[in-house]
Amino acid sequence: MAGSTSWRFYTRRLLWTVGVILWLTLSQTAAQRCPSPCQCSPAAEGLKVDCKNNELPSVPRNIPDTTAVLLLMRNGISRIPAGTFSSLVRLQKLSLKYNQLSFLVADAFVGLNSLQDLDLSNNRITAIDVRTFRNVPALRKLNLSRNRIWHMTSQTFTGLTSLQTLLLANNQLATIGRGSPQYIGCFEDTTEDRDFPVSLTHRYSLSPASCVETCAAMGYSYAGLQDSIMCLCGHSFGKHTKVDESECGGGCSGGLPSGCGGILRSAVWATGPPLFSNLPALDSITLHGNPWFCDCLQHGLVSFVNNRSSEQLGGSPTCAGPQTVQGTPLVNLTIADLQQQCATIPPPTNATPTAGPATPPCAHSQQDTRYLRVMVAAIVGCFLIIMNLVLILMCIFLSRQRSVFIL
Repeated sequence: MAGSTSWRFYTRRLLWTVGVILWLTLSQTAAQRCPSPCQCSPAAEGLKVDCKNNELPSVPRNIPDTTAVLLLMRNGISRIPAGTFSSLVRLQKLSLKYNQLSFLVADAFVGLNSLQDLDLSNNRITAIDVRTFRNVPALRKLNLSRNRIWHMTSQTFTGLTSLQTLLLANNQLATIGRGSPQYIGCFEDTTEDRDFPVSLTHRYSLSPASCVETCAAMGYSYAGLQDSIMCLCGHSFGKHTKVDESECGGGCSGGLPSGCGGILRSAVWATGPPLFSNLPALDSITLHGNPWFCDCLQHGLVSFVNNRSSEQLGGSPTCAGPQTVQGTPLVNLTIADLQQQCATIPPPTNATPTAGPATPPCAHSQQDTRYLRVMVAAIVGCFLIIMNLVLILMCIFLSRQRSVFIL
């Protein structure tokens, strides 16, 4: 019995001694490899490298490959070149908040295959390359809040299939695009057999972007622009012949000089995937504190928000414009509300096609030209009358002066 107790005592002491030796060895190794002026200490699955509050102008070199946690907050880092962290294959948490980053380049985080938490908040970021996050497959939380980001699309987050939390609050975002719609071509249409089942009229706001967003928000795979003011939606197209691209070069009621089809000629687009559909694990997102412009281009965003709970949104994003919906929470908007902001006519309740093409825009141009000609003629006529009156008065004046001189 005594022998057994003694054996246990020596075993525990041996294990304790080995543990102390390993800890000292790891600490010494970390101290030897720790980049100045950072501090390194053991972490759960590697090293914790703490470089915060050191006014560093760039990311330190020679960060140990075994680093699991890297803290770079509150420095003066202004850029992250591609491949900066490529050797840190064990890194799980990276904090770069409170720096001076303004633009995120492609492959800035390439090689971080184990990264789960990335904090880029409170910087000066205005734009993000769509290839920035494509090689961070394990990322679960991405914090981009309190920056100056003014534009992004779903493609910005390509490759983040594990992302669960996305923080975008307090930026300058007015819109978020769903991705890259694909232009397909110019196709013939007929009044007897319409190529698309749904037809909407955008008398003042038609553009490829507005039509694609409208059709995508209604769940359609294809959008067609026709006759400068018509937006057509459907799940298929091509009943008739594909024609030359020049026949779809008509201007758009929204102001673009071309790209909105022609009379019975449809410029057809594939609408692209729904907003954030490339983030299958996404559970929570913050969007408040941005100046959202709630017009007909925001169908995708409003549909996305309306399918999330208040807990998942972490705040209430509101509209900054147009004026008629300013201050309105996005969750209170409907697709009909957005259509109205673009001065559009909503689709028929039975989703039947229109009877025929709308009045060609050239007809309005001809009427405007005739009106202008009449106005110019009237102005010229008035000018001639005034000049004649002036001449008559001058003749009368000169005649009187001559009579006085003779007398």
